[in-house]
Amino acid sequence: PSNYRCILPYSNHSKLVDSWDTYTMGSTTRLDQDWKEDVFLESLRHILEDCDSVQGITIATEGHGIYAGLTTSLLEEMKIECRSAGRLVLNFTDSYSPQQEEMQAGGWRGIHMQKMLSFTEKGLATFDIGQTAHMVIPLKLFGNNDGHNKKTLFRESAEVAMALEAATLAYRRKGSSGVIGGSHDYMKNSNLSFGEFLASLQPSSRHNLLELEFTLTPNLSFLLPGTSIELRKKQLQGRQHAYRQPGLLPGEWIETKLKSKSPTDENLRSLHDHWSMSTAIRSTSSSSSIYEDLQCTMESMDIRYQPRKSLGFLMDQSFYDLTSGGYAAGAYWKKNPTEAVVSLLSNSTKSYTYARNIALDMQLGLSKKWKGYHSRYAESGILPEVEDCGEALEYCLSLRDLYRPPEGSGLGDNEEGEYFDN
Repeated sequence: PSNYRCILPYSNHSKLVDSWDTYTMGSTTRLDQDWKEDVFLESLRHILEDCDSVQGITIATEGHGIYAGLTTSLLEEMKIECRSAGRLVLNFTDSYSPQQEEMQAGGWRGIHMQKMLSFTEKGLATFDIGQTAHMVIPLKLFGNNDGHNKKTLFRESAEVAMALEAATLAYRRKGSSGVIGGSHDYMKNSNLSFGEFLASLQPSSRHNLLELEFTLTPNLSFLLPGTSIELRKKQLQGRQHAYRQPGLLPGEWIETKLKSKSPTDENLRSLHDHWSMSTAIRSTSSSSSIYEDLQCTMESMDIRYQPRKSLGFLMDQSFYDLTSGGYAAGAYWKKNPTEAVVSLLSNSTKSYTYARNIALDMQLGLSKKWKGYHSRYAESGILPEVEDCGEALEYCLSLRDLYRPPEGSGLGDNEEGEYFDN
């Protein structure tokens, strides 16, 4: 709501505060402490007071800069005010920094300083957010910056929003709408709380990275191949000797249909370990087929990828129906009234690429190569001293090791040599 909106005490064009868009500006007392306490955090307290029962909080932020710093402050306050509430962070890793043009205007030196600052801030933010949030979904908007993708930034943002809306239906559904299935009994016959939803995606408190994938599709026929539902239908059609094709497992669509919205490994999913998977579908499935679609979805995850925890949710209401026939934001579906959204959240070693790059970038940012730049920023209070960044670096390295792909996959070999040779 607009009455909870907080306006920063400084304009992004202000010359009153040097380097205002930095991580420490938001995470420490460098920012106007009265504004931070009396305006920023006070608005959070007002929001919490208006809630009957706080299940949790979801924060969308960027990977570095002042907003990442404010996010850690917000999470720390939330941890104090509502310790048992779930905390989920949507971390956009390539958000634009207002200082970028100014830094690049300084030539190669400005570019290197910007890189060093960005690398170090991302590591610090990863550490601080990892200590206070239960789960993090790294997200990346490619827009026109990707030569293989000519979509506008607006459409990319809309797709991420659609994917997140569908992915979180399991705990946002009202009453008995939709059908839910999972690998735990408490998931099958009751509404999930926000905390239960996060728990279903987290094999341990250390595994806090998720990948978001999704697709738009005119129908859900691709769910069928390799499933027991397909076999049963063949038998009902009179093919008494029908059998599943050797080597054909359900879930091929997860490998071929879905597109990742996270900066993760693009290699085959089958090469990775999977700890948890959650698939949500918003479509116009009839009540007679929605249970079959759910079973196909669960078999696709459980048989092919064998996660420790799995969750499936189907809502028999398309975005077209949700927006009353394409009203307002649903105008896109006027031409696609039956289009379904399929969204997958997974906790797997596919996140290794993201965790590895964060760790290696921070190592490079703290290296002797850029020691002079770091000292300059440390003297200005923009970055902590190198020795004070050790704990954050250790966390980033342990997170990388935690998400390392299984031995023999060939996905984690020679990562340091490849990185520093480029």
